[in-house]
Amino acid sequence: MLTAVLLALPALLDLLFVDEAARVLFVVPVVLAACFFGLTGGFVAGMAAVSISAGVDWLQATRPSPVGAVIALFSWSFLAWATLSLRQSLRRSAALASRDVLTQLANASAFRSLLGREIRRSERHAHPFVLGYLDLDDFKTINDAWGHAAGDAVLRAVGGALRSSIRMTDFAARLGGDEFAVLLPETGASGASRFFERLVQAIVHEVEVGQGFRVAMSVGVVAFELSPHDADEALSIADRCMYAAKERGGETLVFIRVPGGDGTDRDVSQGDPSRNGRAGMT
Repeated sequence: MLTAVLLALPALLDLLFVDEAARVLFVVPVVLAACFFGLTGGFVAGMAAVSISAGVDWLQATRPSPVGAVIALFSWSFLAWATLSLRQSLRRSAALASRDVLTQLANASAFRSLLGREIRRSERHAHPFVLGYLDLDDFKTINDAWGHAAGDAVLRAVGGALRSSIRMTDFAARLGGDEFAVLLPETGASGASRFFERLVQAIVHEVEVGQGFRVAMSVGVVAFELSPHDADEALSIADRCMYAAKERGGETLVFIRVPGGDGTDRDVSQGDPSRNGRAGMT
């Protein structure tokens, strides 16, 4: 409907002021039609623009030029194609800006944004969520012994295992280096540590079978029943859990639960690995 109105407007202006310059306004409906209906929609809008222009010429007792009509149709079609190409390029750029190129997981910036949204949603609906922080043990040894190409292959394998192991509603990211994070929305403490144990087993299997390396991971898992203030606080707590696992010699999972309350006490610093339950990985 809007496209039809925008197609009629240049014709009306042309009739009122006898000024073909008004026809440049056909750009708007052609671009909109291309954006919403694809190349076919842009082409149809271009044909409509050419037909309307010819009709206005007849009303003004001016013989329409067939060559001019063909040129105009080509121009509008090219505009529709250029609009679609630009839109696709912008979408690709946006996707690349939020994705880690090596692992094809979300990058740290995108993950913080997703985590922030989940925290706000958790506050509104009083839903728990689980955050896992995973770090490869002695990853530097692989880089030093076998080179960075081997290290990159291991990281890609980790990314592939994460993508294939989590649910459609979960989010995984590479935070940087050999550190990864997994967000499980609307998930409570029950079964969280076991989920991450199975996840690590899948990662270890993927790397060993695909790349021939035996890797281990230190994992910190936090079940938030009381929402943290922001993504930085949530990641800080999970990071402390992961380092507690490192201090235990690695290849370990440290799990804590941040219990909820009546909403008046928001001291999530109670989520301290030294004061909560732990689980080791086998």
